[in-house]
Amino acid sequence: MSGDLLPTTVVGSYPQPEWLMDREALGGCLPPRVRATELWRYFPSFLPIPMRGGRFMRHVLVAVAVGHGARKAASPGRDSPWNAILRPSSSQGGTMQTAVYTTDQFVQDAREIRQRRLYDRRTVEALTPLLERLVALPDCLAPLGHGTSPEQSFDLYADDDLTIRIVIWRSGETTPIHNHNSWALIGVVEGNERNTNYRRLDDGSQPWHAELEEIGPVEITPGASASILPPHDIHAVSIPGGKTVAIHVYGNRLARQWRYQFDLETGEVTPFKGRTR
Repeated sequence: MSGDLLPTTVVGSYPQPEWLMDREALGGCLPPRVRATELWRYFPSFLPIPMRGGRFMRHVLVAVAVGHGARKAASPGRDSPWNAILRPSSSQGGTMQTAVYTTDQFVQDAREIRQRRLYDRRTVEALTPLLERLVALPDCLAPLGHGTSPEQSFDLYADDDLTIRIVIWRSGETTPIHNHNSWALIGVVEGNERNTNYRRLDDGSQPWHAELEEIGPVEITPGASASILPPHDIHAVSIPGGKTVAIHVYGNRLARQWRYQFDLETGEVTPFKGRTR
């Protein structure tokens, strides 16, 4: 027998329970990777506090953190990605840009920023002025071939680490209370997207239950943006005026991502995936 050994590290080698792993999705993802976040039903931001100290749950936290891109979560500090709620951007008022900024350039810049593997907060800070530069142009979507005000939502770009989606809202449209299990950045081209934020009041000790408190809306109007960072990413969307056209940017492939829907009255939390906003 040869004395040469192949050095290797196996992550996620333990059997995973149904509440944690989407086995159906796992069967279509070969070879399986911990970093494939669409396989995980549960995320660190939603683990009950009493479970966060156990050896098994430490393994889960590490595995999911790797999948979430939280490379430096062990020493969060003031730049930790775990301390922000949906809020309007404060990046406006910077250096004036003279060149016309296009959707193609934004996609290229966003991909390059994601490849740096920054903290979530740093990623959003880098993307925000670029998105605002784009949505400041009322006709920024015209080169895509759907006019300046498209009638249907569509993906501008999507891979496992990034989704850029043109989102069309109708007057009076609303969403249930939900999260993204990812950072999100929203810029509005036309109309008004209202995002109402919620804060968890419970300690997470009861599985699939959350007590929420509304902490106020953020109005996103043309040329402006707002962002959210997990675990403070629980919100609902409503359109108080007419048709709204927005650009949504997420740090995952949103269509495959497990997320949660929250019932404010009963406290029930329901996992779901497959939606695109």
